[in-house]
Amino acid sequence: MKSGILAIETSGKFCSVAYSENGNDIFHSISLIGQSHAGMLANMTKSILQAASKDPSSLAAISVVSGPGSYTGLRIGLSFAKGLCFANQTPLISITSVENIAFQVFDENLDVDLVIVAIDAMRNEVYSGIVDREMKFYMKTRSLVLDEVDLPQMVFGKKVAIAGDGALKAMNFYNQPTGINFLDGILPNAKSSIKLAWKKMENSQFESVESFEPEYIKPVYITGHQ
Repeated sequence: MKSGILAIETSGKFCSVAYSENGNDIFHSISLIGQSHAGMLANMTKSILQAASKDPSSLAAISVVSGPGSYTGLRIGLSFAKGLCFANQTPLISITSVENIAFQVFDENLDVDLVIVAIDAMRNEVYSGIVDREMKFYMKTRSLVLDEVDLPQMVFGKKVAIAGDGALKAMNFYNQPTGINFLDGILPNAKSSIKLAWKKMENSQFESVESFEPEYIKPVYITGHQ
């Protein structure tokens, strides 16, 4: 009988893999070598499954963090996850980077109503979504140019935390607004996606292995020479 979820995260700077049985994290691994996804993911996955005495064919589902984040990282993670799913006829689950980070904040039992997730998108821009305690989107994930949007005004009167690798940039841009609790060091990781992935599996919220694509938010432009 198939059981357990393998979770993969490659949307950010660090690659991570985790294995869960019955919704509890059992084994997890993270590479602290920045942008090591392509070179480390397969070996990390093999090590995690060996530690758990699992074979890829015995997994109930494979979860992948689907973005937004690094375009290259997202492609690597999803391609690897899809390969395992195709080879073993395993269902695919997606967890967005925004869900992943927001869940970590709420899991700390902080007294906040909303979490603003800000993921660095270079220059004066962030990928941002706002999530409430029920893990529902107060604002859907989008690309925001900070000087065109007043984030503090959007959440005025709420107890709010902001997290993600673009959070400090946003806080500095808005001159450290009062009423928003800045949380440093909360990034997408495979371990924190386990409970979300398990809930989606219980609700049969699976993606099409054939057609599912990362949540890039902005178009991906590929150039080359004929």
